[in-house]
Amino acid sequence: MMREEFLDRWLNRFGLPSENREAEIQRHLINLPLYMQLDETFALIASLFGEVPRLLKRRKDSETLQIAEAFAWCCFGFWQGRSAFPAFAESYAAFLKRDLFLRKHSAHASLVARMIVEFNSQDGQCWILFDTSQIVHRADAELTPGIAAFELLLDIIGLHRWMLDFLSELDW
Repeated sequence: MMREEFLDRWLNRFGLPSENREAEIQRHLINLPLYMQLDETFALIASLFGEVPRLLKRRKDSETLQIAEAFAWCCFGFWQGRSAFPAFAESYAAFLKRDLFLRKHSAHASLVARMIVEFNSQDGQCWILFDTSQIVHRADAELTPGIAAFELLLDIIGLHRWMLDFLSELDW
C-alpha cells in the first residue's frame, strides 16, 4: 500500500483536511475524555499523519502495514471518544507505535495488530466486551475484573484453552 493511500484514507476517516490539520486535531482532542495528557495524545494522532506514512514509504512489508493499520484504528477509537478495549485505546496506540518503528516486530504487537485490524475491517467498529457474568457465576477469589477481561479476550481469539495448557506445562 502506498503512503499516500494510507494517509488519504485515514485523513478521510478522521474527517481532517490534508493541510493545516494540527489546529483541528487540537480543537477536537481538547473536548474528549482522554486517558493521557493532551500533548501525548496529540503526538499519537500527529504521528499517524506524519511519521507513520513516511515509515510506510520506506518499509513496505505486510507486518509493518498491519501494525500501522492497528495503530490507526486505536487512534480512531480515542478520536471518537471511546474505547472498547480492556485497556485504553491510547495505551494500545502507544504500544503499537513503539513496535512499529522497530526493525523486528514483536509477536505481541503482531497479535494485537491482527486482532485490531480483523475486528475493525468488517464495519469500522471494535467491540471487545467485558463479560461481567463470569464474575457473578464464578466464586473463586482469583477471578478479578482484570483476569475476567483477559480470559474473555483469549476466548475471543481462540487461545484460552491453548494458553491454559501451555502455562500448566511450564515449570514455575
